[in-house]
Amino acid sequence: MSSGCSWVQVVCLEPTALQHTASQARAIDLQQNLRFRIAMGCHVGLCLLAAATLSGKLRVVTLIVLASFGVRTWLAKLRLDREQEED
Repeated sequence: MSSGCSWVQVVCLEPTALQHTASQARAIDLQQNLRFRIAMGCHVGLCLLAAATLSGKLRVVTLIVLASFGVRTWLAKLRLDREQEED
């Protein structure tokens, strides 16, 4: 006989491999959610700092730009979630 895996071993190991893949997917999902929350927290922090330190037209323009970054981050997260649901 060969020293490789037999068919019985492969079949027996397959559910474990699927569970491992599911746990990896869960860990990746949790990591992506954490990154999203950190990014949005940074956006909010920058907006608060800009609002506290700037004034006039510069404050408004800066807040609009920072808000657009937050919206783009949120839309990217929605797109990523939708792509993961399709898979």
